[in-house]
Amino acid sequence: MLQTLGRVLALGMLFFPLPHFGAAFAAEPSTPPSTTVHLRGSQNLVPMVQEVAERYMSKHTNARIVVSGGGTYRGYKSLLDGTADIAMASSPPSEEALNLRTQDSPKFVITTIGRVAMVPIVHPSNVLRDLTTVQLHSIFSGRIDNMKQLGGKDVPIQVSIGPPTDGLTESWRTLVIGDDDHYTPKAAILSVKERAARVSTDSAAITFVSAADVNGSVKSLTVNGESGNEQSVRDGRYELVAPLMFITTEYTSAKPLPS
Repeated sequence: MLQTLGRVLALGMLFFPLPHFGAAFAAEPSTPPSTTVHLRGSQNLVPMVQEVAERYMSKHTNARIVVSGGGTYRGYKSLLDGTADIAMASSPPSEEALNLRTQDSPKFVITTIGRVAMVPIVHPSNVLRDLTTVQLHSIFSGRIDNMKQLGGKDVPIQVSIGPPTDGLTESWRTLVIGDDDHYTPKAAILSVKERAARVSTDSAAITFVSAADVNGSVKSLTVNGESGNEQSVRDGRYELVAPLMFITTEYTSAKPLPS
């Protein structure tokens, strides 16, 4: 029988490498815990965690695992206000998340469980195929603002990003923009679905999404000659990678589960 939420993380939810995610439950005891665990946060983790949670609950009928999204910031906030036992995050805590803490707030306990490639996407008709990280920095900071500067048509670049509380947006800012610069103020702030929809209809638009969110209506670009596929991420050749993390606190990590 598992005795702490920390061991639930280690034994029940661990999924690196990803192909072994579901298999992690195979060695679990058959006696179901009588408890409810709430996980909330990064949308990038919701589908995988939900799938594993459903498998677990099918074998442990008294267990209830509640998985919901809302973004990385919501995960940190819910963890601190006690409405979640585990936060799901795709970036370390941002300044906004850290500002939620008080002097009496518990410390975060971070468990990295995987990684996700962040890829730039454009309209399929766009002539772009590859961008360097230097070019991406110039585009997303506004220093390059016309497709002509990249070998394309003479049209203004339409940059869009996610909300500042979104984990991938924070990870992209850290890796592409850096702490000494900022996103162009002309960037439209949209949800991932809205950004993909904009790129699918506007040949001058550019944004970034997780590799899993790329579909046939958009074109993903390579970065420094590398594609954001699983192998290049595993080999460390693709640079723009966001962490996928479970966050608990020093208190919830030691919280006993009923036997």
